[in-house]
Amino acid sequence: MHEATYTPDWLARDMVALADVRGQSVLEPSAGRGALVQAAQVADADFITAIELNSDNFVELSKLARDDTFCFRRDFLLHKPDSLRSDGFDRVIMNPPLKDPTDHVLHAMKFVAPGGRLVALLHSHAAKAMTFAQGVREYRIADGTFMIEGREVDASIIVWDAPHE
Repeated sequence: MHEATYTPDWLARDMVALADVRGQSVLEPSAGRGALVQAAQVADADFITAIELNSDNFVELSKLARDDTFCFRRDFLLHKPDSLRSDGFDRVIMNPPLKDPTDHVLHAMKFVAPGGRLVALLHSHAAKAMTFAQGVREYRIADGTFMIEGREVDASIIVWDAPHE
């Protein structure tokens, strides 16, 4: 069974609000079917880059492409920070894959412009592991928000503000 925790629309809106994307360049490195991308579009992000490896998800995600939204079917972990945007992204919003989520978040931190912000939805064990990074704040999500194989999965949102240069 393919395990995924797709971001509910209400939570995508909350994450985008927490990221404060209005007028900002945004990267969604694990875009899934595009809930965070759609929320960022509605919140008037200036420029959105979305990456998704899964072909079924990418089909849905690509329907969101427009003049300010670019969608790529690639493995995010193979990208170098300057390969997508040389000066980094003002905001990174993400719900990384269940497999190695901290690797995805640590890699995504390299894409955040100085003074930018990363907001990520993680299972609580992964969020706890991320609190070692300086400045990472954790916010717990209501129990029962996510189910995998009939079991509740505890989740948190982490927020990290990149230092100014």
